[in-house]
Order: sequence, then C-alpha cells, then structure tokens
Amino acid sequence: MTKFAYFCGHEQWHPEQLVRHAVLAEKAGFDMAVVSEHFHPWVDDHSASGFAFSTIGAMAQATEKLSFATGVTTPLFRFHPRRSSPRLPPLSIG
Repeated sequence: MTKFAYFCGHEQWHPEQLVRHAVLAEKAGFDMAVVSEHFHPWVDDHSASGFAFSTIGAMAQATEKLSFATGVTTPLFRFHPRRSSPRLPPLSIG
C-alpha cells in the first residue's frame, strides 16, 4: 500500500515549527512525517539543526495517527552509534 510522507527538514525549520508542520500534515491526510537531522543548518542566519528524535517525540504527542521515520541521521559525524541507539526505543512505546 502506498503511503505519503511529509518531509520535515531540521536544516530548514526550527523544531517547534516542525511540530506544527506535522499537525498540519496529518490534517491534510499525510500518512507519515520523515524527519531529517543534520550536523549543521544549510543557512546560518535562520535555520536550525535540531535533534530529530526529540522532535519526533514532540510530534507524536501532538498528532494522533501519523507515523514517523528519520530521513537523515548522522551517527558518525554528530553522535557515535552507541549514543544514538538508546534514544530510539522510547519512541516505539505507544
């Protein structure tokens, strides 16, 4: 079955704005939100570089049926994989 995802780019928007995007995406009929995480924003003056897993948690609290996935995660540049893996299981508790 085809699913439609809304892209939530941390390199373009601040986390609190992405939570609002997720709420609107769910209202518009999207099935999921794909959340990126980048080491550095694309634009220094008004972009962000948020932590994807915290933003996904906030999105899950603000939505009812939206699914989530990470689009880009930087475990080698931003976090050691050993530090990233413990952050994932709490997101699967529902």
